[in-house]
This record gives sequence, structure tokens and C-alpha cells, in this order.
Amino acid sequence: MSRLSRRALIRSAVLVTGGAALAACGGATPAPSAGGTTAEATSAPEATAAPAGKVKLVFEWPQYTPEKTRYGEYIISTYMEQNPNIELEPMYNTNPTEKITVTIAGGTPPDCGWFGAGWQQFYKNFLVLDDLIQRDAAEVQIEDYYPKLMDATTWLGQHQVMPMGFTVTLIYFNKKLFDDAGAAYPTDDWTWDDMIQMGTAIASPDDDLYGIMLDQGSYYAPLFIAGPIADEEWRKSQFYSDLRVHIVQLWKDLWNTDKIAAPPTVTAEQGLMPMFEAGKIGMYAGGSWFLEPARKLEFDWDIVPLPIMNWDGSDHRGTGMWTEELFVIGTTPHKEEAWNFVKWASGPELLNWAASEGHVVPGRISIAESEAFMNPAKKPANIGAFLKSADFAIPMNAHPAASKLSTAIGDPLSAFFSVEETLNADAATQTAHDGIQTVLDEWWADQG
Repeated sequence: MSRLSRRALIRSAVLVTGGAALAACGGATPAPSAGGTTAEATSAPEATAAPAGKVKLVFEWPQYTPEKTRYGEYIISTYMEQNPNIELEPMYNTNPTEKITVTIAGGTPPDCGWFGAGWQQFYKNFLVLDDLIQRDAAEVQIEDYYPKLMDATTWLGQHQVMPMGFTVTLIYFNKKLFDDAGAAYPTDDWTWDDMIQMGTAIASPDDDLYGIMLDQGSYYAPLFIAGPIADEEWRKSQFYSDLRVHIVQLWKDLWNTDKIAAPPTVTAEQGLMPMFEAGKIGMYAGGSWFLEPARKLEFDWDIVPLPIMNWDGSDHRGTGMWTEELFVIGTTPHKEEAWNFVKWASGPELLNWAASEGHVVPGRISIAESEAFMNPAKKPANIGAFLKSADFAIPMNAHPAASKLSTAIGDPLSAFFSVEETLNADAATQTAHDGIQTVLDEWWADQG
């Protein structure tokens, strides 16, 4: 495999530019559908005037998967049915980052819309919502949201977006493959060593059968086992540490040494989601965006948080959190109408439905802990693993320079993960650390 193609593969697995997988990921990288392909882009209808007596709101919504499309269609049709004075015109796309950038530059942005991880890059364009949240406190019920999620939807102390929910990277596992291998199922308190042992029991590369895959849907989430990549103020890189070097090395060892993960040539050809769906992978890192497709699988499965890593006598745990939120464009002439819509779409009625359908891990505690989401009649049995993972998750792409930060991490990791291995684990981690610091220094310098 060429260095270029390998880098492209690692970019798809490691880099995050506001976007990604799950229904809860943001802007630049569409998630694969249940069949392993990206949903086709659908153009928004040509702009038209609102019918007499109605206010038209252009609503940006991504179509990463068929499930995501149905989710958006339900939101639009339900809100218009309940609010006959509003005409919601969808601005469909498969790349919110690109769509919003282009329409802002062209002077034709949507009035409101959906985003995911990396929304901070647009913080100057989104309406600051703090006054509206305070004014409508009785309806918004800010105390019902997870505090970490509310923190993740602020930048420089201001709310420019309203959270719908989140997802975290965790492990989906195929119970049949575990049963066939005579291996015990992973539990909420399992370890990295357990993962290696289980993966070894399941893997049979000659039969195109693999134990564990962390790439797609995980991005660099396992690296958060070593903690955040920067300090709380995003001024100092914290990427380099002995533990992070260790994790980077272990990640490559999964396919290069342990032989329990599929090599890059195989995943590039077959795709990780299709491989899991076909029963070829025992454990697969993904998020809530895989819930609805997984519920259609014929084999039995469940989920657990990413494993604990014991290092230097201590246990370490972490994963990535992807926020899902709604915004109002600061220049919209319909701020009140757009805010009322965003308030409803992040509110109890919509989130109860979305949680029951598996579209989102709801950001409201009361709904996340209710039967709408924790329904014992629906898979997975351990759906609470999403909430447990949130306790130690770290929000991803929570900086306006998220794309540059992703490149700073992805390029050296690509060099290490490549067959040529032009950097070792220590050098790759140090290079990423230095690159992150350069991006942060440049961003703050630009702020004057």
C-alpha cells in the first residue's frame, strides 16, 4: 500500500475536522451508512418565498446516512405541522463544514441548522444564545442537561449552540464470535489486557476474522486514555506523555504485532462497518450513529465502554465525546422564530422521540435515564454504557482551529502507522505535541 493511500486511510480513521461518523459528529467527514457507503448528497430545493402569512426558515441538515435523513425529515414535518406559521426549507448536505462556509461567504447562510464536533470554528457566525437561554429558562431547563455537555457547547464563556445530545466512542461486540471462541464477554470494568486476550481468542486472519478494530468511528478517541490534548484554556499542548506514546504503540501493535486487527490493506478494501455487520470483527469501536443500523443485525451483540489501561501502577480511562447541537445564524432576520425552533428541537418532545429511535444519546439527563433511551426491550442490553462512558469522555474538536489540530495529530500518526514507519511512536507523539502547540500559538496570536 502506498504512503499516500495509507495516509488517506489514517486520515479517515484518525483525523476529525468537525465531522464524522455518527449522527452526532460534525462537519467534514460523512459517516458510512449501514452498507458502508456514504449517503448521497441531496440538493436543497431552489429558494422560494414563504407562503403568505408564513415565515420561512432555511434549516441546514446533513444526510450522512438514510437514518440521518429520516431523522431530519421527521423534525421538519413535525415542527411545521405543529407550527403552521413556519415554513422550514431544508438545506441538505453531506458536509456541514463546507456547506456553512460556502453559504456564509456567499451571503446566503441558513437561518439555523445542525452541527456536531468542531462547531467552534463558526463561533463568530452563530448567534450568542445566553440571553435567550436565560430569558426562557423555564422552557430550556438548563439544569436538566449534562454539565459536561453544556461546557462543550460554549466557547470563550458564551453559548453559540444549543445541545441536542452527544455520543462517545465505545465498543460494539459480536456475542456469537465470543461464544464460538469460548471467550467471556467484555464488561464495563474490563482492561486493555482483557481486550488483547479476547481478540486473540477470536482472531483468525486466514479466515478473514479479526478480534478488535479501533479505527473507524474511534478516530483518536483511545488516545484520550492519556487525558486531554491541551489545557482547559487551549493555550498549552498536553499531547506528549509516556502514556500517550505507549497507547500509540499499542494501537499499531494490534495489527502489526498482535495480529488481532485487520491490516490497513484489508480495511481499505472491505470497510470496517461492513466487516462488523458481516460477522468478521469481534469488537468494533463506534458511536450512537451505529445504533439504528446495529439493531437490524441478525447476530446478537452488545456494547461496553473502552477498556481501562493499567499504566505505571494506576488505572487510566478516557474516550472521545462528540457533541450534537443546533445553531442560529447571527445575521438571520428571523432570530426569534429560529430560536423557537432550536428550542423545540433540543427540547423534551423531540429528544424523547429521537432517543427511542436510537438517533441520539439525549443531552437531557431526564430523557437519557428514561425508558425512551434505556428501553430494555431494545438492543443493546447495556445501553447505559453510553452514559458511563460520558463520565470519563473528553469533548473532541472543541476549538476553532480543530481542522489544523487534527492535521497536527494525524500527519505524524500517519507516518508511524504507515508500512514505511518514517517516525517511531515517540517521535510521532512528540511531533504531534509540537504541532498542536504551534496551532494554538498561532490562533491566539491572531486574536490580538
